[in-house]
Amino acid sequence: MDKSKFIAQVLERIQASEGAGFRMDREKILDKYRREPGESGPLAIKVLSVLGGILATVAFGAFLGFLDIFDSNPAMLGLGSILLVGSMALQRIYDSLVLDALGISLYILGMLLIIFGLGEFRLHGNSIALLVLGLALITLLVSRNYLLCFISTLVLAADFLYLILENELPDMIHAYVAFFSLALAHCMLNEAKYLSAPPLISRIYGPLRAGLIFSLLFGLVPIGIVGMAQMDSDRIWISALAPLAIILYQVPSILKILGTAKRDRTTAYILCVLALLPTLFAPALAGALMIVLLSFKINYRSGLVLGILALVYFVIQYYYDLNLSLLIKSMLLLGSGLLFLLYYLFFTKRTKPHEKI
Repeated sequence: MDKSKFIAQVLERIQASEGAGFRMDREKILDKYRREPGESGPLAIKVLSVLGGILATVAFGAFLGFLDIFDSNPAMLGLGSILLVGSMALQRIYDSLVLDALGISLYILGMLLIIFGLGEFRLHGNSIALLVLGLALITLLVSRNYLLCFISTLVLAADFLYLILENELPDMIHAYVAFFSLALAHCMLNEAKYLSAPPLISRIYGPLRAGLIFSLLFGLVPIGIVGMAQMDSDRIWISALAPLAIILYQVPSILKILGTAKRDRTTAYILCVLALLPTLFAPALAGALMIVLLSFKINYRSGLVLGILALVYFVIQYYYDLNLSLLIKSMLLLGSGLLFLLYYLFFTKRTKPHEKI
């Protein structure tokens, strides 16, 4: 079913359930969805557009190499600036999937030319990173294109990680994870406010939400893979605090939605705390669980799929990195599986009577 038709049916059901006193601007809501092709298009098409832009960037870059553009620093900076401005102008004037790929190609190539051009002037890496961060932030605020805003968000996250690793401050990854966890939770839990905000904010909500998920995953990878970042293993639990706090903050509302009786909510809350405690030693699992929970709550399917895939990967990686014998690993997996089955039976048994009602 077309998304606009689905939204129209939902609005009709809301109007019927709320009664004659309920007022809404139906046409403005529908027009909002019609004007957001980036949000309503299939994810596969968006991914193919990005891949097409990357391949076009490689081909155009090879052509510039034949013209010896890379041998001239002023030429790289000038051409890079022109390509950046041209890509943003192209995205604002035209709304086409083919031109999206072209705009992405120009943006990526322009950013690379500026970085390489500045690098040849022997500028410090921090200075280049701050300049790129500013360009990405300007793009995020100026561009109206979904994919360009999404890429700008990823550039911002990559810039933060570069500054952390370049300055040999691996423990700052804890702050990185906490920041993006809180930003993602704030973004998802206030979805209605963002969508009803002025166009400057509402148009970047979709790409910002997707970009924050990937940005958080960027920070969880060096934490989830032992030895990837030279972090103090005794303080690895710090990265789990923000995701766990966000998860536990959502537990009461979830129990209410499930229809759990008030007398059982304390027990259920304690069981949730006990189940989440082991993730203090595997913060990547806590972050992935948080993505799954938030995406499920707001019915964000792409985020839910990414969260589940990340959760499966980090569980496998944690199991692989355990410095234990295969027998003990198997016993831990068996015990964890039985524990979660008991939790499942508890919650389903307590919520079934309410579901019948």
